[in-house]
Amino acid sequence: MRWLKPGTPAMSTAIAASPSQADWSFPVAGMTCASCVARVEKVLAGLSGVSLVSVNLPTETASLRAGPKLHPGTITGSVEQTE
Repeated sequence: MRWLKPGTPAMSTAIAASPSQADWSFPVAGMTCASCVARVEKVLAGLSGVSLVSVNLPTETASLRAGPKLHPGTITGSVEQTE
């Protein structure tokens, strides 16, 4: 299953309340139920440096807060491998 929505910007980021962290938001597709949301949240929460995760099924978005060492490719790669 592919989670990132094709044809949309991969990610957006904003500086979080702490200068040592950033807020990331990106579109997801393929989620059909609360179990899908829980799997994506679990994968994202398990990434090193992630302190906050939220996945929204109706809006098909995932948001997280993470330290500066977390690379966007790591985030998207982990979600794309979720099944």
